[in-house]
Amino acid sequence: MDARVDDKVVLVTGASRGIGEAVAAEFLASGARGVVITSRKANNVEAAAERLGEPDRVLALAARSDSVDDAD
Repeated sequence: MDARVDDKVVLVTGASRGIGEAVAAEFLASGARGVVITSRKANNVEAAAERLGEPDRVLALAARSDSVDDAD
């Protein structure tokens, strides 16, 4: 990744596995100060945070982060 993230904090939604987790890992490798990862299920996002292996730089949040309107 050729992104300029040195000393930045980034947010990655849907980061409990697959592409989202890989993107979070790449931001960490690219020098991000921190990465906030989200997923709907707490146990999934906490497991992803452990796999990323940077407890001082990763914040895991269980949160609904889509834009679906419940009225639809």
